[in-house]
Amino acid sequence: MTEAISLLERLETRIRSFLEPAPFPERRDVELAFAAENDAQEIVLFDHFWLDERHLWAAAVQLNRGGLDGALAAAGQRQLLRALAAESGDPDLVIDGLRQHGGNCVAALAIARIDVSIGELRHAALGSGRCSDAQVLAPGDIFWLAIAGEPPVGDRRLPLEGLQALVDRHFGPPRGALAAIHFKALAKQQHGATFSIRNDRAAVPDALKAVGEYLARHAVANEDASALELALDEILTNQINYGFRDGSAHEMLVDIRIDRDRLIVEIRDDGVPFDPLGIAAPDLDAGLEERQIGGLGMHFVKALLDEVSYRRSRGWNVLTLGKTLAPRAIGAARA
Repeated sequence: MTEAISLLERLETRIRSFLEPAPFPERRDVELAFAAENDAQEIVLFDHFWLDERHLWAAAVQLNRGGLDGALAAAGQRQLLRALAAESGDPDLVIDGLRQHGGNCVAALAIARIDVSIGELRHAALGSGRCSDAQVLAPGDIFWLAIAGEPPVGDRRLPLEGLQALVDRHFGPPRGALAAIHFKALAKQQHGATFSIRNDRAAVPDALKAVGEYLARHAVANEDASALELALDEILTNQINYGFRDGSAHEMLVDIRIDRDRLIVEIRDDGVPFDPLGIAAPDLDAGLEERQIGGLGMHFVKALLDEVSYRRSRGWNVLTLGKTLAPRAIGAARA
């Protein structure tokens, strides 16, 4: 009996660890920070994800269950919430869907969708969930979501320690969760875009298609566009295969911008720390049986692009790619 209880406790701990939200990446347009507290009887889940390059979703959910059953229910609710968001795009409809299909285990919820290109907000709440009273954010504004407490009012000034310190300052009993979205600047949609990709190989073709459409809209030459798409295919597939070891859902972000005659791409993920540039270059002169396994993919990536660099930032792998655009694409990209 003791061994069975111990196994259940270990399973609960492991599933709860999967529910931990990914660190929010560094972005020029928006920042997010959060705090949550769980107990044995209830589970508080916080989630954030990008539906597309413009729309950021954030949600705080309190479930009226604890233990292993509560952890399993929370995992299901997170996937249901994301699916409903993708289908409806409306926070009120997401709440209706959770009520109808969520098994009556959601006690409170606060959910928001922000269009980072214009600062437009849609939000809704259930039970003791609360959201700030705002429909549009201006640069510098902070939007709050809360469970079991009222959102802070009128606090726009960030402490020197940053947004997380502001959340920690306001978080405490009886709050179950508190999150802040800092809208820093309007996104420059005409020259930049961010694409969100789940850690599933089946998602890569659609992501590459979306990137290709973006490059076509900005008249990037076919040769340059093909080089970037090949490099992204290699990098994303490799990270999906080897970078996520917890079996949970993650997202990778591909940030693309055109700066005069330069195409700059940042690929970010919250997988295990890994510098692909540390892989030894392959000996291309060696016979097939003598060649060292690995390194060939990054060798081609480096050959296709002008610059490739890596850094680890706030729990995220960040791979930066750079390529000089062909002259016939420069004028159109500036337009």
